[in-house]
Formats: sequence, structure tokens, C-alpha cells
Amino acid sequence: MSAMTATAVEPFELRRDDGDLAAGAGALERWLKRVPLETVLTKANRVAIRKGAAGTRAFGAMNPKPVDWYCFDAADNEVTDWYPQGLTCSSDAGLPGNAFVVSWYFKPRTVPERGIRLSFLDPATLRYRHVLLVVADTAGGISPINIHAGGVAWYGDLLYVADTERGMRVFDTRQIFEVNGDGKTTIGRRGGVYTAFGYRYVMPQTGAWSRTGEARFSFAAVDRSTDPGMLVSGEYVETGQEGGRVARWAFEPDGSLRADAA
Repeated sequence: MSAMTATAVEPFELRRDDGDLAAGAGALERWLKRVPLETVLTKANRVAIRKGAAGTRAFGAMNPKPVDWYCFDAADNEVTDWYPQGLTCSSDAGLPGNAFVVSWYFKPRTVPERGIRLSFLDPATLRYRHVLLVVADTAGGISPINIHAGGVAWYGDLLYVADTERGMRVFDTRQIFEVNGDGKTTIGRRGGVYTAFGYRYVMPQTGAWSRTGEARFSFAAVDRSTDPGMLVSGEYVETGQEGGRVARWAFEPDGSLRADAA
């Protein structure tokens, strides 16, 4: 691994770009029931497989090997359109309990785009559930977010999802809504009935931090070596390309980023 060297911060400067996102999320409360994250975990409808140390042969020559690891259920392992990307957990967030969060993006082959989602897993029960991430408008409509969700970081109540070409999208774990319709191929509201491609829960975007430079945001993580912690992101590069850059931004105690972060 090559040594890291300092680089200019300007390409990674972010500006707050919330627009009507919070108002749109608030509009959903007129139509849908808001549920706590604990409900999502309690009503998880899928079961992961705990491989443990005995299953680390799958990691080949990796050294050191993980002491424990998990697999999604057979249906999720066989799916060809959804790709898991980032991983964070409640210890990153500084919250009690033990929960993992995985970000996925949809790369369709023969069907229309279906956006991005998060999986919430309770390792104590091995049960998990997918939650669709959406943008809500001020009239209460919802739509998928069709991006490459490269990574996810959890701090306080907020989740930061890396948007490669834009910056960071923000979601609030206190803003999860239960959908009241069952349509598996549609998304949106017709009258008072919502569908979300068959997902039981949706999480509307509540904020955004947009890049002002040309940096790419390929992953996300939390650095807890400082207090408050820091958000970390950086650039994925192919073998043979020049080294990617990594940057950090300071959190506020409530989990938001400091204004006009750099």
C-alpha cells in the first residue's frame, strides 16, 4: 500500500442542499404511519445465515480473516439486479443495541429502474428487512432514487448514502413509513394508497450535501477517533489509475455535518 499524501480540500467541499426534502418527508405523515426502526427489525421478514469463523475459507488468502460473517438468504444471494455496496452499524452511530445496515443499488437488465435500498439486520435474531429509499414531494408523492449508492455511514439518527456524482444524501432513521398498498411493480400514491415495488417500508430523503468540486463519492464511513466523530468518503479507482483521494468532514453532535463542510 502506497503512503498517503495531503491533497487539496476544494474538490471535496460540500454545501447544504436540502431544498424541499424535509417538507416532502413531513408530507408523508398525512397519509402513512411513521414507525420506529425497532419495528422494522421486529417485523423483519428475511433470515440471514451466520457463517462464523468456520466459513472463512470463502475469503481465500485474506489475512487476517474475519472472525465472523453473515450471508443474506438464498433469494437475495441469487438476485442478479441488486448489488450490495456499503456497510455500517449501530456502534458507528453511537447508539445502544446491535444492528447492521447494508446499502444496495439496482442495476436493471430487463426491467425498469427501482432505485436504492437499505437492509436492516439484527445479528442477535439473524432477521433482516429491506427498506426502499425514496424522495417524497410536498404533495405526498414518492419516487425511487436512481443512483449508484456506493456506501453508507450512520451517525446518531442520520444515515449518509454516498452519491457518486453529487455528494451525500441524508436519511433519518426516525422517518420510516409503512406503505399501505401491495403493488409489486408500481411506486407512488393513488388516492390514499401507496405502493413501493412491494416493499413494506420506505425511508424518504431528508437532506443533501452537494459537492462544489469534481470529487467522486464512492464510499462512506465514520471516524470515531475524534469527538464528535467525522464522516469519511473517497474515490474508487481502477487498477493502474492514479490514486484515489480520501476526505473527512466534521459532524455536529446531533449527527448533521458542519455548515459548508470541507
